[in-house]
Amino acid sequence: MRRIIVITLISLLAAALPLAYFGWQHLLSGVLERSAPQILISREHFHGVGLSPVTITIKVSDVGTGLDEVIIRVNQKQKSREVFRKKFLGENEQLIRYEFPGINSQLEEGSAELEVRAFDRSFWSNRSEERVTFKIDYRKPKIEVLTTQHNATHGGSQLAFYRAFDESLELSGVKVGSRTFEGFKAHGLDPDFNDPNLYVALYAVDLRDKVDGL
Repeated sequence: MRRIIVITLISLLAAALPLAYFGWQHLLSGVLERSAPQILISREHFHGVGLSPVTITIKVSDVGTGLDEVIIRVNQKQKSREVFRKKFLGENEQLIRYEFPGINSQLEEGSAELEVRAFDRSFWSNRSEERVTFKIDYRKPKIEVLTTQHNATHGGSQLAFYRAFDESLELSGVKVGSRTFEGFKAHGLDPDFNDPNLYVALYAVDLRDKVDGL
């Protein structure tokens, strides 16, 4: 009888070991996993904060237990201000778009730091953190148009020369209707144009556009 009991216990133990192993593996890959979330801050269309509202895009992901919370802060001159906080329910990926409201962003001219923190839903509440520095400039660029003839007709094109003055100039050009024709350094057109503030823009007027005047 005792031999039968021992054999039964050994059989039960042998059957339980794989279950225990897979259960432990599941536990380690689940609530006890130690992989931190991933944060990707896109600056493709974000060059800093100016007079107009601008949006920065942040991709947050976690392939383990999923996302629990994301916090965004703005740091400037040893002061930190929380601008975004959101709880999640274990989503594996989220795209966050935070908008700086231009001149109402409560930031001083100079530089500031964006701080993004993400937490997952594991037992350890694994955390990731990313920081990026950006500029704040509320001054409008100065523009001086040099060419005087801008009489392009529908279906035609025209060249405009101008000077643009700004330390943080990212884009300049000529806007016709809903389209913007980007300007470029005049030095690229002719090496004799050595003024670093001199730009040229080639623009066109679409036949489909209704333009009262140029």
